[in-house]
Amino acid sequence: LNFTKFVVNLHKSEKAFSPDADFEVLRAGYPFVFTRRAEESTILVAINPSQYAYALEDYGVKEVLYSQNVTVADGKVNMAGVSMLIARI
Repeated sequence: LNFTKFVVNLHKSEKAFSPDADFEVLRAGYPFVFTRRAEESTILVAINPSQYAYALEDYGVKEVLYSQNVTVADGKVNMAGVSMLIARI
């Protein structure tokens, strides 16, 4: 329930989640990584539903808005199995 409330509030507050925002897939498959962009707001979303860990580039993460089983350090996004990241880039 807390995650759902967070996502609803994020949708209301971030222009990048508006219906007319640009959508770009950065990585297909697992983990699935995409951006939403509107005006000066760009949000990165990375979802890893698999059991495997992955180390990805950091895509210029400026602020982590939500993470589950993810660390961002040394220019890498380290995603454990079953993990998610929402970040401002």
